[in-house]
Amino acid sequence: MRPVTRTYTATAAHADNICESQKGTNAGNMTIDGALATAGVATLDIPRHIVIDSDGAESTVTFTIYGTDRYGLPISEVLVGADHAANSTSVKNYKTITRIARDKSNVGNVIIGTANSFEGEWIPVEHHATNTSVQVDTSSTGFTHTVQYTHESPWDADETTLFGTVFYEACTGDKAAAITVPCTAVRLVVTGYSSGSAELSVLQAGEGF
Repeated sequence: MRPVTRTYTATAAHADNICESQKGTNAGNMTIDGALATAGVATLDIPRHIVIDSDGAESTVTFTIYGTDRYGLPISEVLVGADHAANSTSVKNYKTITRIARDKSNVGNVIIGTANSFEGEWIPVEHHATNTSVQVDTSSTGFTHTVQYTHESPWDADETTLFGTVFYEACTGDKAAAITVPCTAVRLVVTGYSSGSAELSVLQAGEGF
């Protein structure tokens, strides 16, 4: 395969850049009014996780998040609220947030913003190859990252349904290594950062596809 490089430049996480502090009454939609919002739609810098936080006990409240993924396709998921200092983080990576619905009144004041974690897209590789070289370069030491590989089809419409095998444990600096088992795709997983960028490079020996 030809060498493939993906660069992810992410701004710092922000607690209320999707929904500023609000206390909704009864079931209804949260008001999307944070710094990322325009006309009720929040557009994120890169596809990433979002976080729901509150100063009250929200564990009996269910939030349904609606938006689009990195490809512009509609996605949604259900999150149960957390209590007080804890928070609830999405599993999916959102490029836009179009609606967040709650199933009952909020107990406390709720804020919703971007998390400091995300997964990059699955990068297809030649599954006949037995050696896939990966290299991650970060712009700062603030990034904690790993690389996952999968044996499943990378063309699944919902990237969260693919089973990803962790190639190496969380790393806080640059990393270069080789996956020595056949796989169909790889991706970068970032579990923490302050700000900056991370670059994933993938190279396989042998004939391309």
